[in-house]
Amino acid sequence: MSSRFKLALQHCDGTHWQVFEHVSSVFLSDRYPSLRTMAAPSGDGGRDAALWFPSEDETVVAQYSTAADWRAKIGATRRRLSDTNSAVSGIIYTSPSMIGADADGLRDDLRRQYSLFLDIRDQSWFLEREESSAATSKAAAQFADRVLGTDPELAPLVGRGDPLLNSEESQAALTYLLLQRKDDAMDRQLTKLSFDALVRAALRGTDGDRRIHRDAIYQYVEMVVPGHESSTVREYVDNALHRLDRTYVRHWQKEDEYCLTHEERLRLAEGIAEIQLLDDAFVAELGDHVAFNAEPLGLDLAMVDAGQIVERLRRVLEIFLFERGEHFVESLRTGQSILFATAELEEIAQSDLAEHADTTSLRGSLVPLISLSLERLLVSGSEAVQAYLRTVSEAYTLMAFLRETPNVQSAVSKLFSRGEIWLDTSAVLPLLAETLLEPGDRSYQALLSAVSDADARLFVTDGVLEEVNVHIDNSLRAWRSPATWRSRTPFILAAYIWSGREIRSYPDWIETFKGKRRPFEDLVEYFRIDHGIGRRGLLHELDAADEKLRWHSHAYWHEGQTSRRKNTDPDVIDRLVKHDVECFVGVLQRRVSETVAGPFGYTAWWLTADGLAPGAARDVAARIGMPELHSPCLSFDFLSHYVTVAPARRQLQHLGERRLPLMTDASLINAAPAELFEEAQSIRESMAGQPERVVQRRIRDQLDQEKIRGARFTRASIDVIQDDIREALQSNG
Repeated sequence: MSSRFKLALQHCDGTHWQVFEHVSSVFLSDRYPSLRTMAAPSGDGGRDAALWFPSEDETVVAQYSTAADWRAKIGATRRRLSDTNSAVSGIIYTSPSMIGADADGLRDDLRRQYSLFLDIRDQSWFLEREESSAATSKAAAQFADRVLGTDPELAPLVGRGDPLLNSEESQAALTYLLLQRKDDAMDRQLTKLSFDALVRAALRGTDGDRRIHRDAIYQYVEMVVPGHESSTVREYVDNALHRLDRTYVRHWQKEDEYCLTHEERLRLAEGIAEIQLLDDAFVAELGDHVAFNAEPLGLDLAMVDAGQIVERLRRVLEIFLFERGEHFVESLRTGQSILFATAELEEIAQSDLAEHADTTSLRGSLVPLISLSLERLLVSGSEAVQAYLRTVSEAYTLMAFLRETPNVQSAVSKLFSRGEIWLDTSAVLPLLAETLLEPGDRSYQALLSAVSDADARLFVTDGVLEEVNVHIDNSLRAWRSPATWRSRTPFILAAYIWSGREIRSYPDWIETFKGKRRPFEDLVEYFRIDHGIGRRGLLHELDAADEKLRWHSHAYWHEGQTSRRKNTDPDVIDRLVKHDVECFVGVLQRRVSETVAGPFGYTAWWLTADGLAPGAARDVAARIGMPELHSPCLSFDFLSHYVTVAPARRQLQHLGERRLPLMTDASLINAAPAELFEEAQSIRESMAGQPERVVQRRIRDQLDQEKIRGARFTRASIDVIQDDIREALQSNG
């Protein structure tokens, strides 16, 4: 199936009636050679074509229509035929729309009331028969050329969010980076991949009659990625031209001119059409997320220009994705792991509003509508849309690399290819919560599986196991006595209630992780078998570390933990600090013997979502008086970028079916157990008799919307896990 043919059918409208008439005639004539076309702008008595039979009895007619309202069109045709040819017993109706089973009711009505048989040939019918003969293949290609044009255009979601990328040249570069990143194997060297894409972008629109000189290619690439030595950039361009010669580009050596081959032009046109189809799906899904968030915000979108909302959503999303790429590249230089919060979407939406005035009636609700809709899309969008946006994000990241250095592979080679990663409790608990989701929706698990497949080993310390154990025990106490529980619902219990499952079955689900007799050993076994996470402490490394490093690290984490909640038991604070310092200092000590090319070349790391982690190395270095201390802390956001560009990326080829997150969900429910129990049970009772999956989906959606309303439940950040752990330790004494 050709993406260009599908895209042309989807974008076909009334202005294309003649080309649609032609393609319909060819496809029908392939099966009905006696078909006679009768369409004309002046009218045809209700027929666009008729099937001719030897008896000349026209009892079956074919109508070609690009009308969006196909129901009304078929009804009008039936009425006209009853006046002009009452002997007609059947209509073959061709349409570029996707109609499918939606026409079942109309088909039954026509048969019962008028003894008229309706046979609809919609978009899917055309696509299934595109390659049924040489005639249909040729007609489909001609149709696509007439509707879409013969030259590939720019991809729709690249370059418009950033002023530096607003030129057509930069947008073209991003488009071809996107195409190259989507199509190439994972083991392609990134510098080669990037410059192959830039050369293709420079040659867009060329053919044997429209060639460009090598110097024009140099000028284009130097304009798109300025600030580098001209001789260096030209060397990379020359290498790319040599790689692409004959297979993808043609070279006129005497004139030193180049153009794309015919086959490459067709391939690129098909690739851009595929991207456009993905973008159409993205826009449709985006509309669903906007509608979902509008309801709890109390917004009526009936009188709002949807096009303005979509355009603003695009800009904000592009800026967010582009800044992610820039920050990732910057982090390689500074050694500070990136951490994105959902609040950044709101900040970008606010800045966009300052630059592009709102002409809708949404006023103060516009920014939350934009940020919440994009957050929902990035966290829980469909797999196809997420895969599309990941590719766009990777194209932005490659462009950010190219702005920093033309030798992308050299910059990326500073990343560790094999590693040892210790997981904090804030990184472990989401793995437990994700077991409530379908396997394809478990983004944290997919990310850690990708890291493991890249030859990294994952560990937890006994301190983390202790924190997980007491958190689960605390959640069981909250489950048993929701009416008397005075604090927020513990994270793991809140996740279970949000999943929509039967509340009374919570202890049974907990048995997945641990039992009552050997809880600690059960957790060790669960993490090892289900997630490939081993048990390994860092106390030996902690003892071997420099005394000043230990002392000042302890001071930093103690101050941070104390400031979070003033009235916490000092013994609990000490236990939390002990666990954090063991990981922070222990990982640093494991690096002592390593010689690395940059701050991300080490093998030992600490994965944590703790808000204190990003600033720890900088603060401790200042206290000690060290000029620099490379941070051992990784965030989920950095790790998600890492697995797509790291030296071990060639081992991730089979991850195409996995769902790597664009943004980890840091929006948790903040509510008392009794309120959550009551809400979930009320929804379940109101849907008695419905399938369980429908009930669970309704509970999730309702709780998400209540969280947005902010009346009974509120949104909480990932840092509340730290509060939960503190309270659990305090309750356990």
